[in-house]
Amino acid sequence: CYCCGSEGSARSRKGLALYVYEYLLHVGAQKSAQTFLSEVCLIYFLLISYISE
Repeated sequence: CYCCGSEGSARSRKGLALYVYEYLLHVGAQKSAQTFLSEVCLIYFLLISYISE
């Protein structure tokens, strides 16, 4: 499942999220980059909360 994947796949997802964020900044979409970052952080927090239960 997405939230319970291996450590390697978790690193891959983080790397992809960082790539998307940096790409948005590079193309001048600062507001979209900030929104994306906020969404990723929220999802990460929710997944960690879910796994910790």
